Amino acid sequence: MLLTISIIFLFYIIYILYQYFNRTPNISPNGKYIFISGCDTGFGHGLAIKLDKQAIKLDKQGFNVLAGVFTSDNVTSLREKLSSRATVFRLDITKEEDIEAAFQLVKQKTQVLHALVNNAGIVTSGYIDWIQVDTVRQLMNVNFFGHVTMTKRFLPLLIAKPIKLDKQGFNVLAGVFTSDNVTSLREKLSSRATVFRLDITKEEDIEAAFQLVKQKTQVLHALVNNAGIVTSGYIDWIQVDTVRQLMNVNFFGHVTMTKRFLPLLIAKRDSRVINVSSICGFISLPGSTAYCASKCALESFCDCLRREMKPWVEV
Repeated sequence: MLLTISIIFLFYIIYILYQYFNRTPNISPNGKYIFISGCDTGFGHGLAIKLDKQAIKLDKQGFNVLAGVFTSDNVTSLREKLSSRATVFRLDITKEEDIEAAFQLVKQKTQVLHALVNNAGIVTSGYIDWIQVDTVRQLMNVNFFGHVTMTKRFLPLLIAKPIKLDKQGFNVLAGVFTSDNVTSLREKLSSRATVFRLDITKEEDIEAAFQLVKQKTQVLHALVNNAGIVTSGYIDWIQVDTVRQLMNVNFFGHVTMTKRFLPLLIAKRDSRVINVSSICGFISLPGSTAYCASKCALESFCDCLRREMKPWVEV
């Protein structure tokens, strides 16, 4: 018993030290909209209240919370607990008309969604030989298909970051893989923005991008390594070339981009590198061998880079 308590205490101390030396940077809630489903009770309910009240440093207001609630009674009770900034509405994520109505409501308020929290869910128990198939179907409709439909519908508001940064006055330098997307994105941005083709697996593309950026500025505020691909398949039937391609894009491409642009980043002490990774960098899933390996490698790279570049660059 004493040994168990000692081990728990040791892990607690390690956790405290980790939190101290790897502090999560504060995110200003100013002007940011967060959509949370399943806010009737539990985690979603508490998160909506906390984010609504959250204030950091000079920000007097919290996040703009968009709370989806399943029952009408809970709409009323939650609305009373939140500020006037928050929007609370009924939402059944198994109904596409509810999701569409929620999307239109959110779109009226903002063109850019900071975060989507798919929290709605139900639980049931029972051995498979006596629960009804309809019960299984209902669980899948809420806990899986509902989340998929929500994510797919709100993706346009989630991936609009370059457009938002451009509207906020940043000089956006956007690398795009296909020529068609170069044209379509260029039409959505101001004359300040620069959109160009970029394949991060080709060093000549990266070098051309570096020279283009260097012509415009000697100091880069942030590098967002967002490019990535995904594939699935058990390791015994996917090709080694597939694994190599994933690693080239999801890992080596990010490493090469970071290394090439570091001279422009370390010229400004509060610059940062943002590598878009995945939960698969921490959790290995069957059928995603190559993808998980690439994201795990990226996570390790980020951890090392954070420590090596601490005096100059945030990672």
